[in-house]
Amino acid sequence: MLARIVSFMLRAVVVVTVFTLGPVLTTQCDLQPPIYECSQLPPLVVEYDNVTLNTCGGLFDKQLFVKQGAVTYTQGDATKTYTVVMVDPDAPRHTEGESYLHWLHSGLQGSDLVNGVITTGYTLMDYAPPTPPAGTGVHRYLFYLYQDTVEKDTELQAITKRGKFKLYEYTKQNALCGPVAQTMFSTHY
Repeated sequence: MLARIVSFMLRAVVVVTVFTLGPVLTTQCDLQPPIYECSQLPPLVVEYDNVTLNTCGGLFDKQLFVKQGAVTYTQGDATKTYTVVMVDPDAPRHTEGESYLHWLHSGLQGSDLVNGVITTGYTLMDYAPPTPPAGTGVHRYLFYLYQDTVEKDTELQAITKRGKFKLYEYTKQNALCGPVAQTMFSTHY
């Protein structure tokens, strides 16, 4: 009888050990599909050399966005990490739920966001400025901020291409929370 109890306890320890080796949840939250227009989310401020996006919307000359902007989120929590994403849902030959990925940076400390600098984390897709093709009309460019919900000892899932990027699927696969903030601008050819 004692041997059975010891055997059961050893199996329980092995099971507990196996399950605690994976990612550790630090936050419980809802993941929402991205809204490809202005929403009621808190503003994500993106500052470029000659324009600051601090309200959602506005039609601008694409030349204002040639270099990557500085991202600020004053409600950032210094104890948490975040992922910022920039997408164009109006890119040609993309179906519902697909976008052209312009930028993705993850592991960004909340303190960096509050200060408007990017010194932490890692870039999974380098910044690509808006380049809407001729004849495709006005394009929306959306920035989303997600909170990381697991302690990551490795980078998020690798991204191999910009086109036909499925933001909602990506956020689900990588256990991101939100979006918690957003901003948007529009431009054309």
